[in-house]
Amino acid sequence: RSIRRPGTFNESHDMSSSLLIQTSEEDPWVASAQYVGSILEMSGESSSAAEAYANSIREAYASENLSQVLDLFVSKLQIVYTNTENDQDLEGFTNVCTHLPPRCENSTQAASQLAAALSADPTNRPERRLQGLINLYNTVLESSSKLHVLLAIMAFAKASSLADILLNVVKGSIDSWISTLELSKVDQRTLFVACADSLESCTRKPKTAARESYRLRIRALKTYSAADLDAHGLQVAAKVVREYIVSPDLFQFDVADIPAVKALDSSSEYKGMYAVLKLFLDGTVKEFRSFMADKGKAVAAMLDSSEDALLSKMMLMALVGLVNRRASVSFKEIGEALDLSNNSDVENLIVRAIGKKLLEAKIDQLAEVVVISKCSSRKFERGEWEGLSADLKQWRQSIEDVLTLGTDTKTALFTGLEKLDDGFSAKATPV
Repeated sequence: RSIRRPGTFNESHDMSSSLLIQTSEEDPWVASAQYVGSILEMSGESSSAAEAYANSIREAYASENLSQVLDLFVSKLQIVYTNTENDQDLEGFTNVCTHLPPRCENSTQAASQLAAALSADPTNRPERRLQGLINLYNTVLESSSKLHVLLAIMAFAKASSLADILLNVVKGSIDSWISTLELSKVDQRTLFVACADSLESCTRKPKTAARESYRLRIRALKTYSAADLDAHGLQVAAKVVREYIVSPDLFQFDVADIPAVKALDSSSEYKGMYAVLKLFLDGTVKEFRSFMADKGKAVAAMLDSSEDALLSKMMLMALVGLVNRRASVSFKEIGEALDLSNNSDVENLIVRAIGKKLLEAKIDQLAEVVVISKCSSRKFERGEWEGLSADLKQWRQSIEDVLTLGTDTKTALFTGLEKLDDGFSAKATPV
């Protein structure tokens, strides 16, 4: 038998990250062949058939045909996983299998073959299968093989409801995977979407996982140009936009002008969704009401939301657009802009915005004014960057003015003291 020194998913990806320690006098492959033979007998096959199977592996190994050794192991993998009771034995067998692909003549094909076999049944010993896939990722050498196995890991984790295990790994390793494997833009977007789809099934920290999935899909969308945008990219864009529109906690959208999102406007299926997005980012409540009066039911159905929920978020978005970059705004102006009939409604909306951390503000009920100390933006694109640049220049000038004032005051003080000292000296000097 053989045992494994535990390695981690994001360690260096050579064989040392999942090291087999031989505890038998035979090579681990031959020992595993004998073990599988014993499992076959336990599952009802004749002893002669089990011995013939083990001999086939010995012969293939003796002739250095490791691809055939892998074929034989894979052919019985499901039986082994179903009939092995001892988890340590199953771990040892799996580790032997995962160290075969790099030694096969066509290592890429061998890695794909084993990944498919391990992924075949997400209900049968799923934790051990996932660990086997992770070990396989750590042992294969070619970047293309690693990517293939990585995608298999994400798909299997989702199918087996084990994605929670990968949440922190994905968050901490996604950038190193991209750089280490030197992924093209196409491969990057494939990995981003696969990770997002997997994390979407997390149950322990669903909000954290949902935020990470949303972030990963946006990163995938940024890899598209107008020329290479395909139907799948359009679907990912629609998923991101829909999530933004219906989420009660997402209020800033910074990718409205990238090709993948803008393409929604040209799609008959998603045109209404894109219109709502633009209204959220740039429109007024009056424009939103007009649009919803015409197409509200169809759009709400497409978004799987309600007209009231969409209007509620639009009110917050319009408020942010109105008060952003302003020191104070009157209740009257807010009411007129957002179609609110009384001050109570205005105050309630402001309180909601403060609760959502869109604003830091104080309500002056006597003066009927809201005083803004901080406000989020509906979006942060070129115009917002230019505004920020202007603010920074103004702050810099203000700081320089203060420093200059401080220097002048200090100079004036010393000059005054010198003159005062001269005056005392003059008075003390006898005529």
